[in-house]
Amino acid sequence: MNAIEKRVIDLQERWETFVQSDAKLLRWLADQREIRVIDGFIKLQAEEHDYHAGDLFFSFDTPFVDENQYATALVTAFKADYDNADKEAKQAGQALPEWRPDEQKDRDPVTWLATTWCSFAELFGDNFRFLVAYLRPQQIDVADTSAYIAFVAALIAQLPDNTRVLFPDTAERPFADALEQNELVQSDKLELDMDRAYTELAQTSGGEGPGYEFRNLMVAAMQAGNAGYTAAFVTNLDNLLDLTTTQDWLQQAIVVHMLAGGVAMNSKEFTQVIAHYTSAIELAKKLRERSDPVGPVCLYQANMAVGTAYLVQEKADYPNAAEHFIAATKAAAECGDTQKGLYLIEAWRMAAHAHSGEKKIAAAWEALWQSHAAAALLPEEIAPTDTTLAEVGKALLQLTQKQHRWIGGSTPYAGKANMVRDAFTSVLGESWDTA
Repeated sequence: MNAIEKRVIDLQERWETFVQSDAKLLRWLADQREIRVIDGFIKLQAEEHDYHAGDLFFSFDTPFVDENQYATALVTAFKADYDNADKEAKQAGQALPEWRPDEQKDRDPVTWLATTWCSFAELFGDNFRFLVAYLRPQQIDVADTSAYIAFVAALIAQLPDNTRVLFPDTAERPFADALEQNELVQSDKLELDMDRAYTELAQTSGGEGPGYEFRNLMVAAMQAGNAGYTAAFVTNLDNLLDLTTTQDWLQQAIVVHMLAGGVAMNSKEFTQVIAHYTSAIELAKKLRERSDPVGPVCLYQANMAVGTAYLVQEKADYPNAAEHFIAATKAAAECGDTQKGLYLIEAWRMAAHAHSGEKKIAAAWEALWQSHAAAALLPEEIAPTDTTLAEVGKALLQLTQKQHRWIGGSTPYAGKANMVRDAFTSVLGESWDTA
């Protein structure tokens, strides 16, 4: 049993303690590394094995804007998961019982969502112990956290006994402490000691030679990086880069520089951020010259990283940011079919944001439409609604309405709002601009 498996078992034991209580919601306070272990625990629940709790988990990372939008999005996602499961069952010569969520009609959104889950739990309840909604609020852009907390509190008050809710809250900056006063909520601070877990993995993985040395150095660097861009981190960094140079490991060197850029970003060492991400770009170009298919992907990621760094530094450098986001679009065009569409949507969206900062409205307008066009390149498994296309459309709408002082006080795109809405409705469906 390795170090990660031990921590999964820890989570399983904590989960069992929770479900034996009268609480309806479990709030795990965790850092980002622990949240990744939670994600792994949830994914393991999809299959029968030693770590399966006997519960049916549905994961939702839907953004929260307001209770109407959120309830609609969760019901839609829940229905989509059922449809996918029904399709797989039919392909296997079976079929699931017919189930459809009720129409909302005049019911408030919380009651409608609760009723939807209740009807599912009633129909399929013999097949699981608990129906569990795994919410990911640390990935949700909640402008008003009190509104989200009120929604969740109202929801769990209406759920049946065989339904539970789980979500992780960031231990460093928890936003849902108000839920601790709710008797239906149980909060549990995880202390999985991930530093020790990574050390154990490195020590028990066995082996020898440069690959084994690289793994151990990476673990040491990540642990040192938790304290920031310190002398200890730089020492480990130099050792890693010396090793990758000696072995001519371009891809591993890119990984090291991306790690270093992230650590420097957290420490607000922006000179080092730019330097490391720029080094990653140069190495990715060499990787692409070797016809390595990973080269364009690495080049895209590095350009997106340095472009973002130029935006978030103390004084945003919009021209340099725009240059790198445009470079990212060129790299994205060389990526595989499973990545190309998604990458282009995001790269063009960020390029438009940088152009707006430069006050180049025509360039921003064109970039946003390029992002829209990239939706046609998405693979079947990625729905346009699962991308940032709605944000692209909203940005275009702003350009049709906003008064731009630098072009004489009016926009050249006035009157084109309906054209924008029609174009994005054809891809995203109705109400995308209000979600």
